Amino acid sequence: MSKLYTKTGDSGTSGLYGGQRLPKTDPVFAALGTIDELNAYLGVVAAAADKQTADLIMSIQHVLFRAGSLVATPAGSPLLKNLARMQESDTATLEEQIDTMTAETPELKNFILPGGDMTASQLFYARAICRRAERCVAALSETTPDRMLMLAYINRLSDWMFARARLINHKAGAAEIIWKP
Repeated sequence: MSKLYTKTGDSGTSGLYGGQRLPKTDPVFAALGTIDELNAYLGVVAAAADKQTADLIMSIQHVLFRAGSLVATPAGSPLLKNLARMQESDTATLEEQIDTMTAETPELKNFILPGGDMTASQLFYARAICRRAERCVAALSETTPDRMLMLAYINRLSDWMFARARLINHKAGAAEIIWKP
């Protein structure tokens, strides 16, 4: 078995898919790291969630991993042909789930604060990471079709987390915390 460590990043650079090396401070690594952080934290949420939520999260994690691989591959690289692409159906799936979850919860008439059930609270936290991932991906200079589909997906994903957190709180009987200006 090969060693887990390569020592190639010891000088402050890291490699993209295909071998191109960039400084670890490059915005591409901020995007990759934040997508990875979001995916890892969703694993934490899934570990404490009911089976249905955990299964939904696992599907999301697969899409996020695909998104990360696309961010890690330079635009125009011939290696892109080997990767699974972002699809409009990825976002459409989230939208269908959001609509279903929203139909099961009371109408939202106020801003609410994050909290309630532990899993819901974790989803609210994951939503904040998701918003940061969206900003990081948006900051990348390339505007490829994959990047635009990825941005739409990540934007909708934060809405999905909000809707799922509300549904979990509703089913648990946890009162929403109304923001008082």
